[in-house]
Amino acid sequence: MASVLETLIAFVVVMLVLALAAQSLQEAIKVAWPFKRYIALNALRGLVREAAGAHQQMDTDGDDILREVVRRLQALGQKGFGKNGIRLDSLTGEQLRELIAAVDPAKVGGLQALGTSGVDRLKEIAKQAGQWFPLAMNPTEHRYKRRMRMLAFGTSTLVVLALNADAIRLLRTVRSDPALQARLSETGGRLVQLDSLLAVVQDSIALRAQAADSQVRQADSLRARRDSLRAAQDTVSRATLADLGPVFAGRREWGDPSWWAGILFSILLVGLGAPFWHDALETLFGFKQKVRAVAAGAPSQPPSGGTA
Repeated sequence: MASVLETLIAFVVVMLVLALAAQSLQEAIKVAWPFKRYIALNALRGLVREAAGAHQQMDTDGDDILREVVRRLQALGQKGFGKNGIRLDSLTGEQLRELIAAVDPAKVGGLQALGTSGVDRLKEIAKQAGQWFPLAMNPTEHRYKRRMRMLAFGTSTLVVLALNADAIRLLRTVRSDPALQARLSETGGRLVQLDSLLAVVQDSIALRAQAADSQVRQADSLRARRDSLRAAQDTVSRATLADLGPVFAGRREWGDPSWWAGILFSILLVGLGAPFWHDALETLFGFKQKVRAVAAGAPSQPPSGGTA
């Protein structure tokens, strides 16, 4: 039982480290390519175009209106990352209606010839956009989550292929190497402790960020603590991957069905995400502690997440 448990813990630690690597890659891609903003902006563009079209205006007029709305939002402090970046997280239908109604008709190609009637046309378009706002914008969160699932699968694939992380060979190796099991178990304990501390710090940041100014300043110091914990987590993960180099070393057997089976198995497992493997590791450490307590004839203690 103890041997099987140690093997399982070692295997889960490797999956956690691979998932953390995939997560870091995913975060880097999200910074370079802000998916959520583009999804929301595309939905907003379609909404404004449809609202303009409902009142006999061209798509180009809708684009002119949207350009002015974006400019106003940026001027109001909602500028996002990049030259043309914009934040749309807090925009409501009523706010969009007011922004469109405030657009200068002279800035919209199809309204320039209408004179003062252009103001009334903009108000009609604004009212329509406000009414249709939930239909266009509410599904964006679902679309974003779907894209993130696809991105998570893609980064898992990249990490597994780059490292040649064959799950079947990995399981065989850790089962036959007690020294590797011990090193991985120690690494798992450190990662669990770091993640637990990180969760406490993040909860504290969320509480203080909504409180008084003095506590907001405390939140700033907590963010520095959070960043240092993440850096420590990355350091442990990189050291573990370096230690696993000999385990992953070998040719990529593109024509070998067993190699493909191991790679696909790894991709599926890593794709479950770091939180899943962190929870699994905590559960295994708790079970390990209970087994040791029973073997020693002592009452079991609550799991602490360590490797004692």
